[in-house]
Amino acid sequence: MAGSLAVELICASRTCQNKFIPTGHRRKYCTAACSKRENQRKYAEAHPENVRQSQKAWAEANREHLREYHRENQRAWRSANLEKERERGREYARKWRAEHREQFLATQRAYRKTNHHELIEKRRERDGSISREAYLRLASSESLKAAWRPDDWKDRPVDWQTIATLILTHPGISNQELGFYLDKARIGSRPHGSTWQAALSSTQNNAATQLISRVRRWVKQPGRKRIPADS
Repeated sequence: MAGSLAVELICASRTCQNKFIPTGHRRKYCTAACSKRENQRKYAEAHPENVRQSQKAWAEANREHLREYHRENQRAWRSANLEKERERGREYARKWRAEHREQFLATQRAYRKTNHHELIEKRRERDGSISREAYLRLASSESLKAAWRPDDWKDRPVDWQTIATLILTHPGISNQELGFYLDKARIGSRPHGSTWQAALSSTQNNAATQLISRVRRWVKQPGRKRIPADS
């Protein structure tokens, strides 16, 4: 009878985790701590303004301690859930890029155009070297494209370097236009006593056109294909 009576006795505290008072105890609350919590709850209900003022004063006095406590909890939680948080961030980024593809591509293009110098330097530091294709892909301005030089640049004759510089600084230049600039700059010995422009404008495969073809292959800048005249 006593055992069944004890089981039916329930702790009067609203926050108690152990609702049933242990066997053999005939009291209102199951523990002293439970009784203290219930008294605090009743006081807070009766005097809410006093409780708010006390909490505010304690928070002001322990502001730095609270901040450090929250920061420590955040660091511990992130350490325990680092990979989970990273995966959640990557999933969110993938969904956003899929929903705003045009906006994402426009933002990327604008960023690369504004920061192409920094991107190239980062690529150089990371890889130690950079290919011409990657260099031109990152560099959007013609000045950077023209600044590229082959690895064996210093081993070539001055005539080759001058012709290559004209080709690189004038993208898409034709052989006839190139001959005009060479004559204007008075570069090297003119082929067969003629002018560069006349030699490069000829339909025949002469020494001048062979030289320009070799230089173009060297700097990877092919010339325009000649359009045959209508018969």
